[in-house]
Amino acid sequence: MSMFSKFGAVAFMLAACSFPLMGCTVEMEPGDDIEAADEDLSDGDEIESVGEADQELSAEESSLVAPACNQCDNCVYYARCRQPALPYGLTSFQDKMNIVNTQTAKAGYVAIIQTSSSYGHVAYVTKVEGSKIFIAEGNWPNGQCGTRSGTKAALNIKGFFKP
Repeated sequence: MSMFSKFGAVAFMLAACSFPLMGCTVEMEPGDDIEAADEDLSDGDEIESVGEADQELSAEESSLVAPACNQCDNCVYYARCRQPALPYGLTSFQDKMNIVNTQTAKAGYVAIIQTSSSYGHVAYVTKVEGSKIFIAEGNWPNGQCGTRSGTKAALNIKGFFKP
């Protein structure tokens, strides 16, 4: 594979997790092997310009479009797919509360929700209209993806993670 093709493959994979429109299919860490990262591409594969469709959307608009997350059985994985800046290590409700950095809801933020479980819950904020907050979430209810809306109190939101 040419150097340009390798660069294109890596750029495509990085964009896949950085741009919500692409979904979250690949996570690369610093030091990951570029050769191994593009093994799945055959020599005949071509990579078109990444983000052509996204260029018509503003940065805020593109962060609000639902990606193909398919992480419906885990609220944190779903929220991280929608908001890639969500930190790791969010197992307990206290872990989730430790990342609260604002009490103001805004589209693109992650809501931290108290439940009867010691794990708590997180959900992605898709829209805010006055005091009504619209959320998209995984593993709610019963291992499925869904949406809800309500006030901060009605949804039992204790704070938000602002990326």
